[in-house]
Amino acid sequence: MKLLLGIVLAMCAFFVNASDHFMPIDLEGNFQDVGVQATASSLSNIVTLELENLSSESLSCKSVFHSGPELDAVRRVVLESGDERILSVKFFRHVIRLKITLDCEKTS
Repeated sequence: MKLLLGIVLAMCAFFVNASDHFMPIDLEGNFQDVGVQATASSLSNIVTLELENLSSESLSCKSVFHSGPELDAVRRVVLESGDERILSVKFFRHVIRLKITLDCEKTS
């Protein structure tokens, strides 16, 4: 049973890495200026964006996921100092190329 589980996990890791390799993700915006670390990843038609607030202030972030002819998906989140959040989008079609615009600003 453990051997079968190990084989299944190895196959999943292979397919996740292969999927990331073929789909370019363009991540742009002003998020680095205010102290946000962002990492995007994908698997087929599901895209995730991991955000971490490295600054000492509360931040309000807006991300726009754009994938070809589909409607843009907008996600908003407030990050307190030290917070980590994962934003996700499921598109109806297989994603070939993705553009994510992430804009963050300090909240008052």
